[in-house]
Amino acid sequence: MTRPELDGVPAEWASRARELSETALIAVLAERPLYVLDAERHPKERAHLSRVWVENDRLLLEIKL
Repeated sequence: MTRPELDGVPAEWASRARELSETALIAVLAERPLYVLDAERHPKERAHLSRVWVENDRLLLEIKL
């Protein structure tokens, strides 16, 4: 994971501010998808996609042929 850069944060607060920002980012990203494959715009793609998951920092797709 890339660590966020916090410009303007005093050095004595940098570690704690980074921890809090990472926690907040992880919480937001867990609730909101980065991309949604719209069934109306991509019906063929959606029909072949059976599973999507993350494992060991990799995005994995299971595709039906």
